Amino acid sequence: MSQQQTFPLVKISVDVSANGAGSDPFARVTQNGSASVAAFASEVVALLAKWGVAPPALSFTFEPSAWSPSAAAVAAELDKQLQEHGRTNPGVARVPIMQMAEATVGCPEAYFLGDQADFLTGVRNFLVNIMEDKLCPSGVQVTNTWLVQLLTARMKVIKFIGSHPEITAVKPKHPVFITGLPRSGMTLLHYLMGSNPDARALRFFEMTYMSDPTKVVTTPQQLASDPRINEVSNNCAELEKFFPGYFSRIAQSHFAHPSAIEEEIGIMFYNFCFMLHMGMAKPAFTEWLQTTQTKGHIYRFLRAFMQMIQTGGTWEYSHWVLKAPLHMLYINQLVEEFGDDCQIVVMHRNPIHAIPSQCRLVESWVSDFFAPGSCDRQYIGRQQMVLYKKAVDTMMEWEARTNPAKFINITYEELMLDPIACVQKIYRHFGLQAPNVDLRLLTYTMQHNPQTKFTRATYSPEMYGLTAASIQSEFAPYVQWATERGMRL
Repeated sequence: MSQQQTFPLVKISVDVSANGAGSDPFARVTQNGSASVAAFASEVVALLAKWGVAPPALSFTFEPSAWSPSAAAVAAELDKQLQEHGRTNPGVARVPIMQMAEATVGCPEAYFLGDQADFLTGVRNFLVNIMEDKLCPSGVQVTNTWLVQLLTARMKVIKFIGSHPEITAVKPKHPVFITGLPRSGMTLLHYLMGSNPDARALRFFEMTYMSDPTKVVTTPQQLASDPRINEVSNNCAELEKFFPGYFSRIAQSHFAHPSAIEEEIGIMFYNFCFMLHMGMAKPAFTEWLQTTQTKGHIYRFLRAFMQMIQTGGTWEYSHWVLKAPLHMLYINQLVEEFGDDCQIVVMHRNPIHAIPSQCRLVESWVSDFFAPGSCDRQYIGRQQMVLYKKAVDTMMEWEARTNPAKFINITYEELMLDPIACVQKIYRHFGLQAPNVDLRLLTYTMQHNPQTKFTRATYSPEMYGLTAASIQSEFAPYVQWATERGMRL
């Protein structure tokens, strides 16, 4: 007999409609002490039969608060056994997920976010346009669980900040935003600048929906010892039960670890700004992402999240260091929200190298969600070309009317040639506390960059339906613009 296990609460949603659109009423089942995952799943199936519920007419999700290390295994086994009893893929839980999103907007504590109509449009857009017919059963299950957890954490953050108005009264300390073309050295620069003791850079575990983001780190030492690090590690391990080797494949393009310095797309995800999940949705979702003038809510949420982190900490730092490629697309909304106090580092690389590399990262992020052979590389290639062409156009227009003291341009080649000199150059340009930068620490950080510990991904433009010539043609104005400013791409 295998060891006794306690399994999470399972919500069984019984479809009472004729066409499969309904999802009410709800019944809840708790099973404790089952001998194995398979036995637990069998008990659920048997109980459903006792209730007279036909397997094809039901779907299931896990209560957000009950997600545990055994939940993924239970979900996979339950899905398998229900399908053996004639149930088809339950599909994306659009109605309850949309209701959860609406609840985060309608709660009284959300006052500090202002107009969130575009957020709801984005949620609805993603749910309508997700390529459900191409996803594998595990991909559907992970999507449902991920979105439920994401919106649960979003509500928690909103309620926490909204219940503490003193949080939004605090001014973020001199934020420095790193943006530019993806795959242009931003991660390395962010890692170097964020390792400076005078800087505040977010760690993955602080932002993610996989733990409680409202439990704010109070000391620098806690960044390496916070119990949420293990919690997030366990959740990542559960994901790999669905998608074996998932994070190792991603690490070939982008190192990610619960305690590592990470870009704030984890916060932008709370507003369905899914730059890495674009390949799972039809073109209408990309079009929504590109509707820049309505994206102020993303930066109101980001600012409030930073204020929450800042008010909870008890140590001194002179500035924030943040990073995300999509800031280039939303540069006007970012600057409008953070004002004159923010400063921008724009990274540049030849698009012939940057775009295929980004395509490879996006593919590694979403391919496991799809049924074998269903992840469309050429679609990913077209998406990334369109998105980042608009992003560089927006950036060039913004720089043309902005005081050069507010931004600095750094090329990939310049960073790779002498990373430490680049950091010093940025600090001097913005008048930051360059004398406090410990060059020995930066050198050590560079030598121990975790990104170098993984086999690098291979890619080419042709893998994504592109050619060097097509990329060069599309981005010719950008390359010419960079050349005129003395940048060697």
